[in-house]
Amino acid sequence: MLDREQSAQGLYTPELEHDACGIGFVAHLKNRKSHEVVTQALDMLARMEHRGGQGCDPASGDGAGILLQKPHEFLLEETVKLGIRLPSFEKYGVGVVLFPRDEYKRAQCRDILERNAQRLDLEVLATAYCLPTTLC
Repeated sequence: MLDREQSAQGLYTPELEHDACGIGFVAHLKNRKSHEVVTQALDMLARMEHRGGQGCDPASGDGAGILLQKPHEFLLEETVKLGIRLPSFEKYGVGVVLFPRDEYKRAQCRDILERNAQRLDLEVLATAYCLPTTLC
């Protein structure tokens, strides 16, 4: 729970703040990439009692997951195939944006994303579209 109110700054909006249903943290203290850390994070996730962690409400779209360091080498290989020159590791970020399924609404949201990125002097280099699945 938050002890103090934070002021609005950048893209942060305090009115949207809320507690997490459950969180955990696993990391290598020397910042080494490790399959063991991923395995431990997945084990921790499986033990969460949050409805997303338990799969209690698969129809809601609410879920749980793990956050990993961006796979720079993999992204380099993939962006070269697209003819995109990726900056050095510390000069770019990767975002996950879930757009509506409706084509018109998706285009509107994409336009909003592009305009705001441009306003912040950012460039969207590439977009990957993933089809929804019911296999999870």
